[in-house]
Amino acid sequence: MTVHNLIDIWREKNPFSKRFTWSSNITPGIHCRLDFYLVSRSIEHSATDISFSPGIQSDHSFIYLTLNVASTKRGPGYWRLNNSLLRDSSYTDLINSVIQSETDHHTSMDPCSRWVFLKFKLREVSIKYSKEKARERRLKEKVLLLKISNLEQQLFLTESAETRSLLTAAQNDLISYLDYKLQGTIIRSRARWVEDGDKNSKYFLNLEKRNKINNKISNLLKPNGDIVDDEETILQEIRNFYYSLYTSIKTSPDPFLHDLPHTSLEMEDSTQCEGELTLNESFMSLNSMKNDKSPGSDGLSVNFYKHFWPLIGQFVVDSLNHGYRRGFLSPEQSRSIITLISKPGKDSTLLQNYLPISLLHVDYKIGAKAICQ
Repeated sequence: MTVHNLIDIWREKNPFSKRFTWSSNITPGIHCRLDFYLVSRSIEHSATDISFSPGIQSDHSFIYLTLNVASTKRGPGYWRLNNSLLRDSSYTDLINSVIQSETDHHTSMDPCSRWVFLKFKLREVSIKYSKEKARERRLKEKVLLLKISNLEQQLFLTESAETRSLLTAAQNDLISYLDYKLQGTIIRSRARWVEDGDKNSKYFLNLEKRNKINNKISNLLKPNGDIVDDEETILQEIRNFYYSLYTSIKTSPDPFLHDLPHTSLEMEDSTQCEGELTLNESFMSLNSMKNDKSPGSDGLSVNFYKHFWPLIGQFVVDSLNHGYRRGFLSPEQSRSIITLISKPGKDSTLLQNYLPISLLHVDYKIGAKAICQ
């Protein structure tokens, strides 16, 4: 520690405090502080907080170190439905009532506008409900952690079978809560493994945050060789690159087309490829989609559509057929979010090494898939 100028940061900040991170489950009354951070003294003042949290299924506590370093600037992002809400009966009852209310009202609207309005209402009540549930969960977690911490302190002072029993019960309650919380964080962090004895939601939340930081374009190499690193210039370079890439160039395709064989569909086949979509065709299209994929800007997932299809299916099909009759979908339905994904192992400062991915609304994808099928 002396050679590398390292310090026990918790002890430096708490020179007279007594706190343990491990207690023996075999021999009652034995406690030690086995877990600690060693940090360079040069960042001592950057450490704003160091705290303990119960280990839950381990006899070791977790230690959290907070460093005050420059954070990555990010935009506000967009809301996405937490699919676990679909298992919440109160939420599904709320959505059912909203859909039923819309079924009985706004019948004078055209089908497309009616569906867009209903989606707006569904999104609005879902966001409100999600915020309320998140507030309740944060409070529950805070209360449970405080309870566990107090019970651990009691055990450190006096071993008691009753206190240990209360501690175990509180830990089990927290495990149930964390299992629910992890369902979303593991998926978003793209972690494909988790051990029953290592379910630390803080780890996966940080992993999710790390993925977001890794996906951020911090600098780009311009065609003239200059490196740009400010956000506004990077956005402008991205716009210029894709504007140039996708700008149509006037060419004469006649020589190419002249040499191709010319075939045409039989009238029966041609008729089958035209016309309005049916409810069954649209449902088959939806059912072929994978769950838990990123939704469009409305935030409503494939899981949501599948769950409420018996109620919203006709709204969706009517809106798509209305678009077919007038020759175009509404701007809201055809809107997409474009995200750039860096190609693995490629130079991330070059825009040609990014893949543009369009996140489309599920109702748009239902129509597109149904037509293809």
